[in-house]
Amino acid sequence: CKVVAYAADPVLQDRLVKLASPLTDDLIVGALLKADGTKATTASDIAHVVVEPAYEGQESVVVAHPTFVILAEDGIEFNSMEKASVIAKLQSLGFVIAGYEELAIPTT
Repeated sequence: CKVVAYAADPVLQDRLVKLASPLTDDLIVGALLKADGTKATTASDIAHVVVEPAYEGQESVVVAHPTFVILAEDGIEFNSMEKASVIAKLQSLGFVIAGYEELAIPTT
């Protein structure tokens, strides 16, 4: 289990994106997608971050809403994309990215 996002609003934290054609691959939480729902291969193509698993044949996917979530850096599936470019693109879409230091709950 991994955490990809922390919600600031439990109602507006995600949205359903209906796809023009069914998924051709399974998608895991944290996957980065193009606007058409296919996996992004370059940072400039990124339009969505998956927040619920999706499976081959599905015609929709649940993605994070950029305004109402903080993405956990460790939950993002960078694949072969350069990390700094991906983070810059996600920030340009309105996402806030946080590392472990910002998300960790202090304990005594």
